[in-house]
Amino acid sequence: MGGVIYSANDLTGPGVVLNHTPGDNMLVVGEADDADSARARRLREVLEACGMSSPPPEDIRTAMWNKAVRIIGNSSVCLLADAALDAVRADAGLRELMARALAEARAIASAYGFDSERAPQRPSGGHASGSISHKPSLVQDYDAGKPMEIESQIVTPLAFARAAGLAAPVLDALARLCVFKAAAKGLYSP
Repeated sequence: MGGVIYSANDLTGPGVVLNHTPGDNMLVVGEADDADSARARRLREVLEACGMSSPPPEDIRTAMWNKAVRIIGNSSVCLLADAALDAVRADAGLRELMARALAEARAIASAYGFDSERAPQRPSGGHASGSISHKPSLVQDYDAGKPMEIESQIVTPLAFARAAGLAAPVLDALARLCVFKAAAKGLYSP
């Protein structure tokens, strides 16, 4: 079974999580083969009963690609700028860079037959958390000196682009810079 969480959080202490989007969190779960199984329905029912939105996905991989598109497009720029999403969006040049990165990330998903915009939407609509003053987890890990998910969040999506024969020059440049920055601080080993 696959799952994709849409939730803006900060780890404020050991085992202490501050959620910035109460009432607008979403956990999309579904079988790997997209079967409408009793266990997936039951898990969604339990999540909904606990106040966590859990809409049934048309295709769990679409939800996964949607999250991957947002991570590689947004988190990489936020990491390099050492800023939250609102600060990046406030700068015209960085906003344009992020738009290009998101377009390339969407093209990668599309090359594999996934329209990332078809993923389930949060209770408030859309896919974004609405908490744009929140730093993505990649930036939080860097700031905290924790091992970073560079491989899964930045490097692997580019491997998918190469395998599909897609050029992704913006994402490639961002990935090289993210890898360098994380490795220089000892938080990632290429």
